[in-house]
Amino acid sequence: MKIDFGNFESDTFSCPIQVSIAIFIWYEWHQYKQRLSLRRQLDQRLAVLYAKEKGEEEKTSEGSGLPKSQATDPSPFLNKLDQLIQSDLMKSDLDVNYLAGQMCMSYSTLHRRIKSLTGLSANEYVRKHRLTKAMQLLRGGTPASEVAMQCGFNSPSYFTRCFKAEYGILPSEVG
Repeated sequence: MKIDFGNFESDTFSCPIQVSIAIFIWYEWHQYKQRLSLRRQLDQRLAVLYAKEKGEEEKTSEGSGLPKSQATDPSPFLNKLDQLIQSDLMKSDLDVNYLAGQMCMSYSTLHRRIKSLTGLSANEYVRKHRLTKAMQLLRGGTPASEVAMQCGFNSPSYFTRCFKAEYGILPSEVG
């Protein structure tokens, strides 16, 4: 039996354990590429969403390299969810249970739908919205301590930790 793993063939493996390891690595690599693709699509989508808020829709959709029809997501579910998150972004009690109630579905159903459409958990999706808005405010010159509160973070230290994890820089370094 021959299995093709790109540059490797099953003849190069001497035992079933090596074959199992190779299959596992191949599977994980393809999962990683899929998650990375979903994350890039989400980043583009959020950039367009927050650019609309500032009236910069044309600039963002041209800058993303996508046709205008592809720059916005056609999913009405995500559009409704994005509008709900944007309207309540300043609330620190904006959580998945609140969103599930507003979207008229259970917590687990909301979590599954967001995970399947974006590759992120529901909490990560909300946090991504908050951090995208925070970056927009920081670039506008708003101090980091005010941005944390405006984006619904109760603790400036938690905001700083999340911001650094997402963008690799501290909020005070944006400018």
